[in-house]
Amino acid sequence: MALVTVNSKNCICCGACIALGNVFVEDKLGNATLNPNLSPKDINIDIVREAIGICPTNSISLQEKTTKYIDKTKLKHLAETMKREMESIKPPVIKSGSFKMDINDYSISTPYMPGDYEYRYSSSSKALKAALEVFNRLVYSKHERFIMDYLSQFISDKLSEYFTVNEHSYYYKTNEKFSKILEDTYRKVEHESNGTIKLPADFTKFTALLDQNSTEIRFITNPRLELLADYVWREFRDSSYSALEEYKMYFDYEDMDDYDTNFFGREVLKTKYCYCNSQEAVDEFFKDLRGCFNNNHELYEYIETLVGIHIKRYFEFVAAGIRQKYNELISAINDI
Repeated sequence: MALVTVNSKNCICCGACIALGNVFVEDKLGNATLNPNLSPKDINIDIVREAIGICPTNSISLQEKTTKYIDKTKLKHLAETMKREMESIKPPVIKSGSFKMDINDYSISTPYMPGDYEYRYSSSSKALKAALEVFNRLVYSKHERFIMDYLSQFISDKLSEYFTVNEHSYYYKTNEKFSKILEDTYRKVEHESNGTIKLPADFTKFTALLDQNSTEIRFITNPRLELLADYVWREFRDSSYSALEEYKMYFDYEDMDDYDTNFFGREVLKTKYCYCNSQEAVDEFFKDLRGCFNNNHELYEYIETLVGIHIKRYFEFVAAGIRQKYNELISAINDI
């Protein structure tokens, strides 16, 4: 492609260029101008060059543009290479034992048992029964909350990359790898097409899963703590001394004699009882509870399965994203 211009103001109407052929003609004022009946591709560049050489006023100029040959086959090969490189990024293999919890790495606040050494019970059995009721209300019946507190720490520490979608998540980091391949491909395609290829503005951005609706995001970011806690509690219940009544053995009682006034207003000697050593029962409960984490094979098998499900779901979006980017590139190549 070439751009030919004639400066009519400098033309002295000598007719030298017109005599060379049909590229130049006279306008109404007798000045030389390009033949309006010729399309740019029909202009004889050799005549233009000759006219430039003989024009006494240098009124004719020529700007030649070299058009680089675009090899669509090579561009499509780049598209295939891009697709192959993206598909080579595989999901991680979740092996048995990939996620193990050392319960000693985590701690929670244990509840305080009130009522020790409060002499207000008429018998030792009533004192011990009261101790067990307080223990059940503040500790034993709250087992799910305690288990979930431990599990929340474990997930935040070891598994957060699979249950979040922020810049630290596995999904975000893997998308960055895909984006890098797209960026490299875009640069190569730009070079090979001489900048003529038209791709979407977001072609180099890969956002598999992260651009999905809130339902999908909630699915990925939900670690199912209630189900995980159930595996721990099941392990706890299967142990020999897990029943509430078993913790009664850790309570003790004391008695003291005290004077009280009877119905007739007379002082009578009465023995009153209290429970004590309640913290020992609390400590033993948490020792038993913590022992249900480290070797809980069912718990870790479920976690491995859950992480595998999340990764599989993510790679379903990845596959769709790869197809989209590949089709966008092939369509742009065909449009050149």
